[in-house]
Amino acid sequence: MWASSSLCFARTGVANTTRMARLCLPSLQRWNMSPRTTLPLILCLTLLFHCRSLPPAGRDFERSYVSVLRLSPAEEREAIGLASTAGVTAIKSIETFFVQPGGIPAIQVTEVGTVTGRVVKYRSIAMGWERAGTADYVEGTKPGGKIIAQSPKVSEETILASGEKEYRVTLKEGLSAEEAEEILGCFLNGRIRYAKRETPEETYGRVVDFTDPSSLGFNPARKLHSITFRSEVSHRWSTYYGSLEGNVFVIQKVVTFQA
Repeated sequence: MWASSSLCFARTGVANTTRMARLCLPSLQRWNMSPRTTLPLILCLTLLFHCRSLPPAGRDFERSYVSVLRLSPAEEREAIGLASTAGVTAIKSIETFFVQPGGIPAIQVTEVGTVTGRVVKYRSIAMGWERAGTADYVEGTKPGGKIIAQSPKVSEETILASGEKEYRVTLKEGLSAEEAEEILGCFLNGRIRYAKRETPEETYGRVVDFTDPSSLGFNPARKLHSITFRSEVSHRWSTYYGSLEGNVFVIQKVVTFQA
């Protein structure tokens, strides 16, 4: 207890202690309190003020949950504990989804990572419910019970800039960051065209959030670029295949994937 209190007070800093002393000292002097009792009281008040200003636990990371796989506070603590044991400590996000094909419920915990130039390196760890592998598991439901974790993996993302905003995406081999920015800019600024007449894919494409790109790549064999967008609300990924013609991205095919 005293160790944690000392750490909390150390983070408060001399400035906060001085400020608290200026506020409290006149009143304490009017009460004829001695210096021996005044200083500890000021320190305690400073500590209390600082601890009350700390952010609530469990609110400093992003959550993206499928409705039926929403984690309880106890499950969040269990997942964070498993991630911490595996070395994934600075948590950026926790998400749940169904792995396809098969519909296996899964959890992924991702750390903040480090940034070097345009490149962001981070670790993530996949988890699942032990009960999901049993014969009595009902597909599409939350299994409950013990959570088990796999080994963490290291991933790399590239920061793309468009206008005043930045986007973190996975770049596949064969595509430079500059080419990726040009393709992303086509979608963000409405410079896209479908090679065929309007199709159900084009109708669906109008509701895809182009401000949330996931990955970009290039297939040299088919000579097609690809860009994938994710929907955090519906947990759906949409990949657009096509090519650049001038400053317009011409879409040949759209593939959707539901998590």
